[in-house]
Amino acid sequence: MEDRLHMFSKVVQSGDIVELYIYSHGIPVGSRDYDIVREQKTDQEKEEAERRMDNLYRARQNVRRLIWANIGQYPKFLTLTYAKTILDPRQVKKDVNLFCRYMSRKGYKLRYLYVIEHQKKRGMKEGNEGCLHVHMVIFNDEKIPFEIVNQCWKHGQTDIHKIDDVENLGAYVCKYVTKECFAEYGMKIYNCSLGLCRGIEEKFYQEGLSDTYDGTLHPQQVLDNMKVSYHKKMRHDFVDQDGVLKDMSVDYYQGTWKDIELIMGKERKKL
Repeated sequence: MEDRLHMFSKVVQSGDIVELYIYSHGIPVGSRDYDIVREQKTDQEKEEAERRMDNLYRARQNVRRLIWANIGQYPKFLTLTYAKTILDPRQVKKDVNLFCRYMSRKGYKLRYLYVIEHQKKRGMKEGNEGCLHVHMVIFNDEKIPFEIVNQCWKHGQTDIHKIDDVENLGAYVCKYVTKECFAEYGMKIYNCSLGLCRGIEEKFYQEGLSDTYDGTLHPQQVLDNMKVSYHKKMRHDFVDQDGVLKDMSVDYYQGTWKDIELIMGKERKKL
């Protein structure tokens, strides 16, 4: 187990959240988790559907990690709705950008991530997909007056409240990144402000497959010092360097550090 951890593992730290992946095989340099091939397919529709699912997985992963890496002590949840029916995500992006510009002029430079979603009940009444609306996480800790938000959003109603009853905000927001919206709009389904922190990634792969391992911390130390809150076993097929299809198991651990001084101190610079 120790050798396997040393050679075929990946750690991602996003804020206080730590993710550990343990692979049964090394992955060639340049491959990505969501590029793992499940089986050789010739049907174009199946390939497209599989690619969309991979992209959806990546989008949800990005949303979770951005939230984990940037959440502060007093995050807020903001919903922006339209009085008139809007179905174009490009228009929504323009309106949100303008809203944030107005907020900045009022003295509130927002740090945010937002996801767009259809209002399905409204769509059933109107006979369309449902007017788009925005769910936004605001990472600013300072108080943001409700009347200022209303003044800056000129298209309909707003609702802003502090987040104090959501255990895993990243997972909570991910529920808005749906298959239907993603298939229709792709990466336009979510966006974020510039300058947000990103998760820090460290890979531990077999010698010759990757040059990212720096030897500063053994992955076993990561597992030993994790307070695991979620664990999942997965199986995938992947194509190795010789083009051979192989079966691979992946153990995924999610949690927080037990001993923050060991991981964040001099012994560990990247994590």
